[in-house]
Amino acid sequence: MEPSRPADPTPLSVLAAAANAGDATALEHLLLRLHVPVHRFYRSWLFAHVDREEVARDLAQEALLRIATRLARCRATSDGTLVAWCLVVARSAGLDYLRRGRAERDARAFAEEVEALGGGAGTGSELTAGLEIVLRILGETMDRESDESHALLAERARAAGSWGETAAAAGLGVPAARRRFQRTIGRLRARVLRALESLPPDERSAALEWLQRAARR
Repeated sequence: MEPSRPADPTPLSVLAAAANAGDATALEHLLLRLHVPVHRFYRSWLFAHVDREEVARDLAQEALLRIATRLARCRATSDGTLVAWCLVVARSAGLDYLRRGRAERDARAFAEEVEALGGGAGTGSELTAGLEIVLRILGETMDRESDESHALLAERARAAGSWGETAAAAGLGVPAARRRFQRTIGRLRARVLRALESLPPDERSAALEWLQRAARR
C-alpha cells in the first residue's frame, strides 16, 4: 500500500530549495511527498513483473536516495518540473535494475554450479577426478572471500531464493544485498576460470567436464 500523502501544503519546489540550503527537515518532507509519484511510476512501469510490489518498493527507496544525493543538480522551478526531473532519475534507477538483472542471471548460473558442488559431491569412490579438482580450486578461492561474503552465500542458499530474508540476515537493503551477491559470485567465477586455465590439459578437461555435468543437474 502506498503511504498516505502528508498534509504539508508547502510547494515541492520550495522544499527542494530549502533542502539544497541544508534544511534536513525539508529534505525529509520532500522525499515523503515524492514517494507517492515515484512508487506509482514503478508500479506502472513494472506491470508485468512477477514481484511487482516488492520490486517497486525497493526501487522507490533507491530512487529517493538518488534524488536526495543529486538534488543540487536539479534546476526545476515548479512542482511539475521537479516531479518530472525526479521521474527521470527514477527511470534511470529502473534501467540500472534491469541491467543488474541480466548480470544476476549470469551470476546465478554460476551460483547453481557452486551449490551443486556441495549437494552432489558424494564421498570416497564417488568423487571423480574432475570434482576433486573443482573442489580444491573452489576451496582455495573461497578462502580469499571475507566472512561477510561467506555468510551472504550461505544465507542466500538457506533462504531458497528470498532476497528479503537474505538481505535482512546480512543487515542490508535488498538492492545492496543483490549487488554484494553479484560481486561475490563474479569474483568466484573469474577466479575459478582463471585457475582452470593454468591447470595441465588433462586436469582442466576433467574439471570442465564435471562442471558441465553439474550445470545440467
